[in-house]
Amino acid sequence: MESLGRYQLKRMLGEGAMSQVYLAYDPKLQRELAIKLLKPEFAQDAQRVELFLNEIQLSGRLHHPNIVSIFDVGQVDEVHFILMQHFESRNLESWLEDNPDLSIEQALRIVDQLLQAIEHAHAKGIYHRDIKPSNILINDEGLVQLTDFGVAYLNDSGVTDDAFVIGTPFYMAPEQLQGHRPTAQSDLYSIGVLLYYLVFGKLPFQASTLKDLDDLIQRSEVDLESKQIPSSLKKVIRKLLHKNPAFRYQSATELLKQLHALRTELKDDGRASHIRISTTWRNTGLVALCFGMLCATLLYLTVNQLSSSLRNTLVSYGDMFVAQMHDHLAEPVLLGDNASMTAIINRFSAADEILYVHIVDNEGRIMVSTDPVEPGSYYQAPPGLARLQLDSQYDVFHYPLDTSGSEIYRFSSRIQYANSTLGRLYVGVKSENLDGIVNKTFLYLLSFILMICALVVAVVYLIYRYFFRQIKLLNDALQSLYAGNFYTRLNVERKDEVGTLKAQFNDLAEQLEHFFDQQRDALPVDDLNAASSIAEMAEVPIEADKTVILNRNKGTEG
Repeated sequence: MESLGRYQLKRMLGEGAMSQVYLAYDPKLQRELAIKLLKPEFAQDAQRVELFLNEIQLSGRLHHPNIVSIFDVGQVDEVHFILMQHFESRNLESWLEDNPDLSIEQALRIVDQLLQAIEHAHAKGIYHRDIKPSNILINDEGLVQLTDFGVAYLNDSGVTDDAFVIGTPFYMAPEQLQGHRPTAQSDLYSIGVLLYYLVFGKLPFQASTLKDLDDLIQRSEVDLESKQIPSSLKKVIRKLLHKNPAFRYQSATELLKQLHALRTELKDDGRASHIRISTTWRNTGLVALCFGMLCATLLYLTVNQLSSSLRNTLVSYGDMFVAQMHDHLAEPVLLGDNASMTAIINRFSAADEILYVHIVDNEGRIMVSTDPVEPGSYYQAPPGLARLQLDSQYDVFHYPLDTSGSEIYRFSSRIQYANSTLGRLYVGVKSENLDGIVNKTFLYLLSFILMICALVVAVVYLIYRYFFRQIKLLNDALQSLYAGNFYTRLNVERKDEVGTLKAQFNDLAEQLEHFFDQQRDALPVDDLNAASSIAEMAEVPIEADKTVILNRNKGTEG
């Protein structure tokens, strides 16, 4: 077909269950528009014609930038058609093929515009009931428009025939599949399916037949763990896909406010990038940090006390050594017997701890020394010398030996005979052996503490992991319960507090299941005469984006 009346048909833009949409040109007004044609095979079907013309009756009430405008309706020979605004765009299904990796922000921007369209339609009492990618148009600037109100339902009248249940099964709410009246919540369920599809790149429930799909939608829990997304977004999707419409968002306005808050939250999270650590590791790390600080304090106090004790031992050793030398040196110093003084200091300095021995006269000249110095040269105090305030009968100083950190303790004592000072004795005692003891002790204690810390961390981690796994199981079960899966039960394996908690959850789930079963049985038959679920129909093959028209009297039609 190349023309329809005065309209020139250029090319087909899309095709639905009952109609085809063409890009057309109106030579009289010299403009392009879209024209929707009822398929010829339905031209004599009064019910199909009524459904087709339903779009002009409902869409004519809607004027919104996110809804495709309807201009006119007509008939040429036996061809019924609707004239619509031509929106230079593609349907979302086609657009997603070229943009498969949507960001969460992009997905929310699309849904936000759709919700504004739905909010406007719902305010007029119109429920779309066939929201899906092929009925959504999007242009290069990201402007979204909702189209195809041909199967929409007007809340305050019986515009559509009571014999039909219409929609795309993959996007239909559980109550729609059971044949109940369309509501705002059923449209919001479809929005939830669309949001899930945009975020996860797949449909929440997939099957090859209506019966299998209905069973999944009525009883299965939606999978929100196959992709890492913010928990706040999971809550929105879970609430949108709740089995019970009473637990979904009650209006598009309410959901819009929630999405605006969510987008603000995600922007704040994007600005404040941080590493997310699981609660188990965070609490284990906190315990490990506290225990490590305690062990480090004990290690410091222990090593410090050991170092102090060893220093006192070294000083006591030096005092004893200097006292013995003083008793042997007094007489040779008095007599000026250098040979005897040399023999005495060489004998005493044979100990490994003794670094040097100097005997200096009252004028500061070296008389004898274990170091290779010229006798008669003046004694020079080593650099970095500092007095130690210790309980000693002699003057005790210390100074660094080299950059390794080892220290020398210098003991200084007057050489006296008959209350006369004959000179001074300087003895250098090495502390490296003591330092070695302290260092080895420190390493042994540190290794032991690290082993204890590792053991404590492992035990604490395993305990936390067990309890947090149980908490996660309970949380997942509660979320499943919240999503309307009242058949959810937990396996009670232990007779402890955790087992008691699981048993109480199972009791709660059983009571809720019984309560809602009673409520479902008590529901009156609504205006659509809901008699049976689509699940009771034949196992009809279905396609992901194809609208199904269920005629209760004849079965399922495409």
